[in-house]
Amino acid sequence: MSAWLAKSGRSGKASPTPTPPPSVEAEPCEPYLSVESRADWSIQETLAVLAARQEYGQRRERDKIFEDGIFADPGWDLLLDLFVMASEGRAVSIPHACAAAYAHPGTVRNLIAHMEKSGLIRRIAHPAAPDCAYLELSDSAYQKMLQYFSVARKAYFEPHG
Repeated sequence: MSAWLAKSGRSGKASPTPTPPPSVEAEPCEPYLSVESRADWSIQETLAVLAARQEYGQRRERDKIFEDGIFADPGWDLLLDLFVMASEGRAVSIPHACAAAYAHPGTVRNLIAHMEKSGLIRRIAHPAAPDCAYLELSDSAYQKMLQYFSVARKAYFEPHG
């Protein structure tokens, strides 16, 4: 359990911690809790977050089993991570985003810029450390992730005709 997780009183069972690529250095900022944790979750939201955690974990297991670099979708990995972090009321640092996307930091920074322009994520400054930038999923992207996992769940569990 990380030091900040222990200080926050969280269980540490939230989401798999990605292994950062070797070129990613730790950010000197403390994690930023940007929004309150969602206490009014619906069953759909709970199932969606569980599915996102599972999918992210499965992708990391797949990366361990198969040759490195065969599978790559850093944009989806980043959205999955931001979705799970939003469910916990957390924004993430740029180095965390690079690790979560499991890609080179330059690639992730370009991806972040594109996602920001597309309105999927927003960059926020830490109130106590203005030189530290954090990312969080936009409200519309959060709703799109809920929609995706709802459709995916139905396609997986409902009989096909």
